[in-house]
Amino acid sequence: MDKLFAQRTQFINSFYTVKQNTIDNRMRLIACARALAKKQHPFFSCGNSVVAVELLHQDKTLCIPHNLLMVLLYNNIHQQPQLLLQSLYRSNNPLLSQIAPLFALVLQIQDSPLTPSIHEQMLHNQLIGCFYRQQQSTINDFYVEYSDRSSAFIQLSLTVLDRTQPLNSALLSRFIDLKVTHGTLFELYIVALNKVEINKIVDQLTGSDDVMKESENSQLLIHILELSGFSEFTPLLAEYLQKPEYTIRAHHALRVLLGDLLDTLIPYPIQFNSDIEQQKLDFPYYGAKILHFWETKLKPTLPDRILSGKAITVKNLVMLEQQGSQEHRRIANLHHIHLSTSMQVPYYAVPEMVL
Repeated sequence: MDKLFAQRTQFINSFYTVKQNTIDNRMRLIACARALAKKQHPFFSCGNSVVAVELLHQDKTLCIPHNLLMVLLYNNIHQQPQLLLQSLYRSNNPLLSQIAPLFALVLQIQDSPLTPSIHEQMLHNQLIGCFYRQQQSTINDFYVEYSDRSSAFIQLSLTVLDRTQPLNSALLSRFIDLKVTHGTLFELYIVALNKVEINKIVDQLTGSDDVMKESENSQLLIHILELSGFSEFTPLLAEYLQKPEYTIRAHHALRVLLGDLLDTLIPYPIQFNSDIEQQKLDFPYYGAKILHFWETKLKPTLPDRILSGKAITVKNLVMLEQQGSQEHRRIANLHHIHLSTSMQVPYYAVPEMVL
């Protein structure tokens, strides 16, 4: 099981694995868990969800994604979703109680009601669950009632997840101050911004004279540009591709945006060379090549907003969720829930936690 967890961690957000790889890993994990249950493994063979969660509590080696995978595997064997959910909520271990809302979301079962007194990360995950379930009235009611009495992080969560609240580039400073510029909330924020607001962020993050600050800002900006999907930022990413300190990250962003179209500009063996240092030497040439062909060959053929070279539409996102690479599937999920305001979208923004 440790090897299967490690495999999942290795390929779950990559460009060279697809849905079938995750299905294979899932089936092997289930088979492994059932085999352990037959061998009377204390956790997997335990029929009492309260005791099972307590046993999980005692294992200090498991990270949050692996804790969630363990309870999902346990439920696959014992089929006690609601009992297991309540046992997780009652756990004294914050690492277990905070995954309870995600457990409910992944299994699409009814979650516990929002309450302001629970652990901050647990409440945040509950709000994410409400967002994916299209329970906007629940989020809005909680915002009206408790926003002023909530922590800065929960206030930010409510602002981003309440669709009735306008989002703009000014919120970026709050993410930076709270040091939460990675994770589902930040990514949902970025995909919700229009081109005008993204351009304001570009201006904000490229205006520093501090060398250390410039490096931090550039890494963040590359992440923002790949999430935004706006094809007009391809030349800016090509410029980063020419800088050794950013070239690997810039290639990742370009691959997110252009997908297989990038193979016409950069040979596939160079893109996925296992020698990272050689990639740093090779990529700058192709950054210049992309800039050379931008106006004449690339710009006229690309839609305004893209993911894996395709226009960001619900139809294309559903196709990418089925046929795309793991990284494209993950980002497609973020765009899909943003575009779908009336129907529930299966949660896949953190695929390493989804069985």
